[in-house]
Amino acid sequence: MTNSSENEPKSDSDSELDERLRYNAADLFKFLGQETDYDPEGPLEWVFAIISTIELTDEHHAARYFEAFDDIVDSDHGDLSGEIYAVDGHDYPYQFLMIFNGVISESELHALHERFAILASSMDAEYTGVEVDDVGEMDEAAVAEFIAWTDSVLDQAGDWKVEQIADVAKSMRDRHVAEFQKKGLEVADWMPTAESRGLIHLRPKEEIVKRLMAAFATVAWVSAPEEVLSEKEVREYLKRNQLVSWLSDKENQWVEMTRDEARQFDLQAGWITENLWALAWLLGNAPTVSPAEQMVPPSILVSIREDFMARLDKDFDELMEDSSLMPLETIITLEDFLYCAHNGCRNLGDEHKIGVIQERRQALTWALSPGVRWDDTDVST
Repeated sequence: MTNSSENEPKSDSDSELDERLRYNAADLFKFLGQETDYDPEGPLEWVFAIISTIELTDEHHAARYFEAFDDIVDSDHGDLSGEIYAVDGHDYPYQFLMIFNGVISESELHALHERFAILASSMDAEYTGVEVDDVGEMDEAAVAEFIAWTDSVLDQAGDWKVEQIADVAKSMRDRHVAEFQKKGLEVADWMPTAESRGLIHLRPKEEIVKRLMAAFATVAWVSAPEEVLSEKEVREYLKRNQLVSWLSDKENQWVEMTRDEARQFDLQAGWITENLWALAWLLGNAPTVSPAEQMVPPSILVSIREDFMARLDKDFDELMEDSSLMPLETIITLEDFLYCAHNGCRNLGDEHKIGVIQERRQALTWALSPGVRWDDTDVST
């Protein structure tokens, strides 16, 4: 939990205070209002932590926490996501974080504390409380730095045409490897270049728009509250725009379920938002996709969802008109950059970093693989 004196050494009493605030809603709201610059009644980043003896990738277990949250908090006032970590040397080897960027009242927080504690005890887990930070402040800033860095790397590529790929592919790769080495990330020097992988052709814009719409509809089906995007609206959007053939195999399974059944996959559907960022960038409607380890921040998702997609209000023809493909050479360069990042993170063995970068990279690799199905895209490293 961040406060105005976070850089000062903590005394035992400070630690005891932190522990109490993690569990006591009234004390936490009082502390935030009197001892920090935060507005406890405004949007904040609320991080709820559960440690467990089982890995909560089991959709049923994770879904129970999300369902409890939805029962108590109006999730229209923010964005909810989840992350899972392994915890070495602990009686509870897994940690599950529920992250809500938005507004929670004191009474809602009190009810969440009680519900999560009961849920955890019923699932061989322990609810360890909540921490608070400015809404998306750290992630937004970190992602912004990565985007600026990525833009600078793309600028270094200079002006070249795809016909010159044989002359620039090796120097491009050397530059990308060197950039990651500066960041302390080791990238294998044996990996094939963009030229040797044959990723020098771009599929039609129509296909990229269809894939974006299909992925967006899937996230809406699994995660959006019924009162925000109804079952009927999502079904009609998929049918009207002929999107079923553009769903991945997994997404197709989810949309064939009832919406209540699909809710259990909310955590997995969150990864599709990384695809959305990359697909929207390809169409000229999102900031540069970066190898930031943080998941796509709310500001980018809101812009894609509200400004570009207009939720489900824009159909295929409108999105085609509002889109302009990024230059092929820029796409090739960025895909190679993320390919290197993907390999470097695999060498680290960091599953979270691997996941976010692979999902972003897949959209670019797929776009440069005309005729290849989404599920058959080669994202090996």
